[in-house]
Amino acid sequence: MKINKTIPSLIALLILNTLCTAPDPHTKVKVNEIRVDTDSLKMLLEEVYANDQEVRQRYMQVRNSQGQGPALNKLNTEMMQVDSLNLSIVENFLSCYGFPSSGQFGENAPKSIFYVVQHSPLETQLKHYDMLKKAMQSGDVPGRAFAMFEDRVRMGLGQAQMYGTQISCKRVGDEMPCSLHELALPEVVDSLRAAIGLGPLAEYLDKMGVNDARFNPK
Repeated sequence: MKINKTIPSLIALLILNTLCTAPDPHTKVKVNEIRVDTDSLKMLLEEVYANDQEVRQRYMQVRNSQGQGPALNKLNTEMMQVDSLNLSIVENFLSCYGFPSSGQFGENAPKSIFYVVQHSPLETQLKHYDMLKKAMQSGDVPGRAFAMFEDRVRMGLGQAQMYGTQISCKRVGDEMPCSLHELALPEVVDSLRAAIGLGPLAEYLDKMGVNDARFNPK
């Protein structure tokens, strides 16, 4: 029997709304000043991360095996619901505690915040851009992950991407050809990728099945 993961998430959101409220919206509450302990918060962020990834894994499996259709549309709706609930939890968490360090909350805590923000609307991405950049600089968010976020934000703003992480795929018959989105600085893209922890663009394109004569000529 499939368990409805929405129920514990809603309970967690209710707890945060009830207990995690600072008297001044610009003041962060310390974990030991309220009745929710670190372990409970860690479990909450673990659930957020797991839900974010699990629905996307199922979405990709159906997209790759069936393509567009009722099953994929149903999963897309479910993914949007998961993202909306996760974002509510994350926004409440951040308003109280700020960005969670991996040392205090475990390695998946920064990941949970990062992926939820990355999968949020552009307005939310821009709101938390500086926070995620600082987390990347402190080592709580991997550089390669932030590169993907940076490219998504730039594309959302109608700008060319910096690191070449973003591709688009469209099913044509039995095939799904993919292409690389516009690059801002194609002549130095590999240097930019190396500086942030990514391998050569040609290797990435080969892995993703993208044929771009500039980087992986056949």
